[in-house]
Amino acid sequence: MIVRDALEHAKHWVDTEGSRIPGFVGAYVAGRMASLPLDTPFSAWRDVDLVIATSNAEQARASRLEMLHKGVIVECSVLDAALFQKFESVVSNPEHADNVREGRILADPTGAFQTLHEQVAREFPRRTWVKARCDSHRRAVLGHLEQAMQDAGAGAIPRMLLNFHAAMVYLSGLVALSHLKPITVRQCYVLSGELLERQGHAALHEECLALLGCADLSRQEVEGYLADFMRAFDRAVEVKKGDVPYGFKLRAHLRGAYLEGTREMIDAGRHRESMFWFFGLYFLALMVIQNDAPEAEKAAFQARFHAFFGRLGFLPTSPWAARFQQTKAVFEKLSRAADEAIASNTSLPD
Repeated sequence: MIVRDALEHAKHWVDTEGSRIPGFVGAYVAGRMASLPLDTPFSAWRDVDLVIATSNAEQARASRLEMLHKGVIVECSVLDAALFQKFESVVSNPEHADNVREGRILADPTGAFQTLHEQVAREFPRRTWVKARCDSHRRAVLGHLEQAMQDAGAGAIPRMLLNFHAAMVYLSGLVALSHLKPITVRQCYVLSGELLERQGHAALHEECLALLGCADLSRQEVEGYLADFMRAFDRAVEVKKGDVPYGFKLRAHLRGAYLEGTREMIDAGRHRESMFWFFGLYFLALMVIQNDAPEAEKAAFQARFHAFFGRLGFLPTSPWAARFQQTKAVFEKLSRAADEAIASNTSLPD
């Protein structure tokens, strides 16, 4: 299968299922699939990210949709159509600007998304909008970091980890945005590392990896932790009974995305960066096991997970106050590097 085939299958889902969502306005491709050449080979473990816009407020508040359709994993966000009414609000939004600029539109009954695409594509590289997208990520980093600090103070460790993880996603995204690159999650620290190294800030990338606790991990260690995670993932899929936050991530057909998606980075020499892709999912799998697995199994999974998170310095007893302060310091350096990248890019129109 190639990208063109995968997109055709995703469009079939939109035409036959997605378009039935009440208030359906249109749909477009998001993420990496928005820009990959159509003749690129498409591995079965990859997914197609979609955005569906709806005028129905209840639908816009619904959970993220994720399914396997005609052999293709489709992950769909259902968003309020009001977000796309003004091009200024889209071109300044780091979550949507790049995807709308690419313009892989799967459904557009009124033609509004095509018009929006043309406006955003024209204005996307303007320095004002590049800065606006970076500023949005700066606010997100600080917001999630502040919330993580409050969670730590309240002893809400799972929530703290979720907010710290989110802060680190936005931190890496700031680097990508300043170079006019699409933001990503799976390879976020691979991309930010490549960009920082190219910019002459390799040491700053090492500081980011230190925040994640993986700066000194060997490939062998990472491969061992990946194997532990996959065992936990498989068991969590088998025993999961009720709803959990991000529970849609624990489905059997996603196994390849986690295993092969991580191996791809390891094989490319980015084993340290690959850790960010699965450490949050490992925590999610463990929560399910502790809730739903037979009592006799829990201790062994907990022990392996404890060793893993201990190696990263992510245990409740780890020195989180120091890590938060270091994160703020790294954020300031990355923010300056982002400003530097924008200022030095003479191809950006004012």
